[in-house]
Amino acid sequence: MNKIKHKELPVQIAKYSLCFLVFAFFCVVIFFLADGKSMFDHNDGLKQQYMFFVTSGNIMRVFFKNIFIDHIFEFPVWNSSIGMGSDINAICNPITNPLHYILLALIPVEYTEHAFNFIVIYNLYLSGFAFLLFAYQKGYKGFNAIAGAIIYVFSATTFVLFMQVGFSSYFILFPLLLFGTDKAWKNDRSILYVLILTYSMVVSYYYTYMMLILLVAYCIIRFFCEEGRSLKKLFTLLGRFVILTLLSLSIGIGMILPKLIRISGLSRLKTHYDIEILNLEVIKRFFSYGFACIQADGDALIGVSSFAAVAAICLLASKKKEPVIKWCLSLCLISFAFPFIGSVLNGFNYSSLRYIFSLIFCVAYLVTVSFDSVKILRGKLWYLSLGVSLLYAVICFLFIDDYAVISAFSLIITVTLVGCINHFERHLKKAREILYFAVILFSCVIIGYTCIHVSLSPSLMDSGSVYNKVFVDGGMDLRRSINDPDYRSDVITTDFNAYVTNSSMAAEVSGFDLYCSEQSQLVEDYFSSLNVLGNPMEFSLSGLRGRSYLELLNACRYIVRSEEDTCIRVPYSYEYVNTDGDFSLYQTGKDVSLVYFYDDVISYDTYSEMDPLMRETNLMYSMVVDDPGQPENNVVSDLTSVPFKIGKTENIFIDGNKFTVGEDGGYIMLDPEDIEAGQISVFLKGLTNSTVNNWYYRNAVALIDSDNKPIVIEYSAKCPTTDKYYYGNDNVLFSFESIDEKVDKICLFFTNPGEFFLDDIQIWSRPYEKQGQTVDAFYKHAGMDNISYDYSGNHLNISATAESGKYLFVAIPYSEGWKAKVDGEPVQIIKANIAFMAIPVTEGSHNIEMTYRTPNLTKGLVVSAAGIILYIGYMIYEKKKRLKET
Repeated sequence: MNKIKHKELPVQIAKYSLCFLVFAFFCVVIFFLADGKSMFDHNDGLKQQYMFFVTSGNIMRVFFKNIFIDHIFEFPVWNSSIGMGSDINAICNPITNPLHYILLALIPVEYTEHAFNFIVIYNLYLSGFAFLLFAYQKGYKGFNAIAGAIIYVFSATTFVLFMQVGFSSYFILFPLLLFGTDKAWKNDRSILYVLILTYSMVVSYYYTYMMLILLVAYCIIRFFCEEGRSLKKLFTLLGRFVILTLLSLSIGIGMILPKLIRISGLSRLKTHYDIEILNLEVIKRFFSYGFACIQADGDALIGVSSFAAVAAICLLASKKKEPVIKWCLSLCLISFAFPFIGSVLNGFNYSSLRYIFSLIFCVAYLVTVSFDSVKILRGKLWYLSLGVSLLYAVICFLFIDDYAVISAFSLIITVTLVGCINHFERHLKKAREILYFAVILFSCVIIGYTCIHVSLSPSLMDSGSVYNKVFVDGGMDLRRSINDPDYRSDVITTDFNAYVTNSSMAAEVSGFDLYCSEQSQLVEDYFSSLNVLGNPMEFSLSGLRGRSYLELLNACRYIVRSEEDTCIRVPYSYEYVNTDGDFSLYQTGKDVSLVYFYDDVISYDTYSEMDPLMRETNLMYSMVVDDPGQPENNVVSDLTSVPFKIGKTENIFIDGNKFTVGEDGGYIMLDPEDIEAGQISVFLKGLTNSTVNNWYYRNAVALIDSDNKPIVIEYSAKCPTTDKYYYGNDNVLFSFESIDEKVDKICLFFTNPGEFFLDDIQIWSRPYEKQGQTVDAFYKHAGMDNISYDYSGNHLNISATAESGKYLFVAIPYSEGWKAKVDGEPVQIIKANIAFMAIPVTEGSHNIEMTYRTPNLTKGLVVSAAGIILYIGYMIYEKKKRLKET
């Protein structure tokens, strides 16, 4: 008998694996093959998930090279290709899936797209596998557990992995965490609960926070639904779980403490949100599209097999006592109507329905619990269910839309087929359960069709296109050919959106582009203070857009520019090198360096009072610090104000500072006075909008010649003022370099309809002569001829000779993890120019050693070690207690 039980689980796993392969092909793979798509989209799927995936493989290769070739036992922590440089633990967290990344280290980048697709499918498999283990320990060891696992995996909710494969963690860990909870609840071994919760913490504190709240709700429901409950038992369970949870979190926090501290400083997390009391629209979506697919909210998809509805009907009709699942499912579904709950589960931030995975888990478990009861769907119950299904279809057809009709169609066919199977049960005998799976397959194919083919396909990457998109197109082939870690390169496209953010990171090129919601707040502040155009989200940076002073200040030696006529120009001092395809390479004729000198300083308060263009100019003369500790330098200006009049408007009504834009968008034509050749900037101050329906809106500025043709065009993107998390800057600066043509007009385009508010419009120019004077002033104090350096990963070694006491500025983002020694003596690093580092040096020659170690990591590991020791002690205590009781 024991041998038979021992073999039950492997047999169960084998059956699930076979079912998974069949369902995966017909519900998933077939649609990707038919549409010619890869299993991730061109938004977060490409820009974050895939890019981080590839970058982690790159990091593992460097690590192996350090050990086996260079014999340096050091893990690469600082990476110069992540934005302007960042700690990989803060961005990629490569320790979460070490086996993936070791595998990646062995795969050439040309094949990483296929490896990524495999991992998406593999994570789907693991999600069902985790559910299967949960159901198995609950006593479900047949087709009922497999049916639940299949419905859990092949739902639109789980298919969010095709947008955000990183979300696979909670689909896998949540069933395992509940598994561990049940074992700990029975006073059984607690090791599984602790291991899963610890690993969950390492993978993502965000998911762990969410799952713990859901776990508390589950435990409360379970306690009050159990017989023999008492206050003594309540406090015993409460104490046990509090201790185990705190120990688990303390063990897991070690590796992510640096990340938690970094994230706690992000300003957008402190934003106040006005949360509405009730949102019945979400419940309407569940009703209308519950058996197809639709976006619930952001990264949350609605849609589950219609077989789940049949299972729910049969569970109620059978009068089975399953109070826990009934309460969990009901309360979970109702919670979506109350945005406050979504806000709490999202860290008291904006309301999010990402916890919808808990609902799909409840639905899947309901199917497992009631699978054997589905056979009662016959006779009156069948006719009643069919009638309700037809009524549902009529409502969808008359009052909703054709897409909802697909959901109703799935329900009608499922109810019909299950009823027919039950009617002929005597003839079908053992085939009944297999036929149920055929019905589930039919309903899941509809989920796959509506989710993958209809909803996601337009945003998915074309199969086989990823390598070229990331590593070749957009001028990346040129940038890779001249890549040098001692300098940076930038790319100028016709529109910032034409460039794949984070491609520099994946291609191991030192650049400026970065898209990560956990990036350095200081770097965000730097770009924001200078109003560098780019994505509407401040944590998505597409480069410096060719602004000459900023490129120079940040060691940009090369510019790669699109050859399209209206693309903005290369900055002052950059000279043509060669052309490859649609992009040309330019190199500055001046010296650039990551390290240079400053003589003078100004305070942050003085800097913040300036307009962005003035800030840009003064960074060329003076270093910005919080506390100067010496007399401040004079504020400098090299700008010429350009008077203008508002001329022709098209489809725009102007009333004071309010601009009402018609349905098809519109434009405002400005008539400027004569502008000298050089740099031209258009500053839109206080541009806001709260009526645009899109999550972001576009504006553009074009310089027009006397023939009414555009000379150059630059674009911007902004979020409406109602969106407080994905926000940008209300001040928008369009900067155009190297304009030699006569500018006759300047056109402001508003591409989205709505009411816009604009406080002021300013036009500025920097004639070549003034630009030259500012650049010369910069080189006068920079002293690059007296500086040499060697930059590699975690280390920066500098040799510098100062003619007098100076500040040695380092154009690498500031972090507490950087430590410096001047001539062997530790010195304090100053935060300078908002986001970077500086070191005071005295007259003479100096050797400066800078080394990076992830800050607070040692403290975190001490906490983890303490947690492990305490848990070992707790296990010994529990073992002695059990022995005493027995």
